Amino acid sequence: MHYFYEYYLPSFYPNEIGSFSPNLLDARKNLAELAEPFDSMYVSFYKGLGSMSGAMLMGSKPFCEEARVWQSRFGGNLYSLMPYAISCWAGFRHHVSRTKSVAGYEYEGSTSPLSFDEKFEKLLRVTDTISKETEFNNIAAFDPPIPETNMVHVYLKGSVSDCEAIRDDIVGKYNIRVFSRIRDLSSSDKMAAHGYGAYFEWTMGEANGMIEDEDFVLAWDHFTSALRRSIEAEEPQD
Repeated sequence: MHYFYEYYLPSFYPNEIGSFSPNLLDARKNLAELAEPFDSMYVSFYKGLGSMSGAMLMGSKPFCEEARVWQSRFGGNLYSLMPYAISCWAGFRHHVSRTKSVAGYEYEGSTSPLSFDEKFEKLLRVTDTISKETEFNNIAAFDPPIPETNMVHVYLKGSVSDCEAIRDDIVGKYNIRVFSRIRDLSSSDKMAAHGYGAYFEWTMGEANGMIEDEDFVLAWDHFTSALRRSIEAEEPQD
């Protein structure tokens, strides 16, 4: 059996195949160190890099040869992969940290306003401040509690409709949107047992990465306070 490992440049999320805990893995390790415990892994080209599609599969030669056969059987082999290769390389050059040497090839570094590392550091900084200076911990939770890349899951106590109404009110008052799309939490989700009813994925990207830290904290301060009042108003009175 092969243990697969997903690698989203420059950080990662292990999938559910295998028995390795993400807490045992260090986002600061290089790709060779991350790959060492696994038989095979793939690097996504569109998650974070923003390319058209695709991924790079890595493993033993027999494993990759068999995967190529199954790719053909499932209709995954295209006439030409050139557009995908160009798109991936363009995404790499645009987004990846401004290191200028890859596999011995010197190139002009990232053209992105913020490198991956800078987006990651900003999300770490902002989530830490929000947790400490707002009512966030009373009505919401980050998963993982400390982000391991420039994306984190956010769970909220409250319905989707209530969260959206409060979000829209804050947009009108402060012109800051704390989230875009939010989803109902399935009753089978482990967080539902703790009273959470909605969730979304928060990614620190190029656009919101230019927002000042204090503006994030201001918006979340108002959002968490309003959501807490909404939840309390719906609780049965003695």
